[in-house]
Amino acid sequence: MSEKPIDHVLDLELVQNRAQMDVEFLKLLISVFNEDAPPLISGIKEAWDSGDTETVHAEGHKMKGMCANVGAKKLKEIALKVESAGVNKNLVEERNLLELLEETYQETQEHFQNYLKEFS
Repeated sequence: MSEKPIDHVLDLELVQNRAQMDVEFLKLLISVFNEDAPPLISGIKEAWDSGDTETVHAEGHKMKGMCANVGAKKLKEIALKVESAGVNKNLVEERNLLELLEETYQETQEHFQNYLKEFS
């Protein structure tokens, strides 16, 4: 049995468990995630561009935690790489992570929107 594309982006077991417990809470978590993620991504980009590895590390860590809370597993993996790039002071070689972070956030958002349609 092959995985659906959503399975590569979201931890469906976690998302479904949260939805079974309380759909409104899941919607709230996703809403807060969608409010908080864009400024966090912008902060990561600004820190990256200025070479501020400590902020890249800290903001990457925050992003990773937010992703874990909502089951955004693919984005969490990218955030971990961003966090590691900050720790390892490896911003030049890992610059492609910024674009990947933004693209994966958009992909995650689309999957959440489609998933929540099931409860409308």
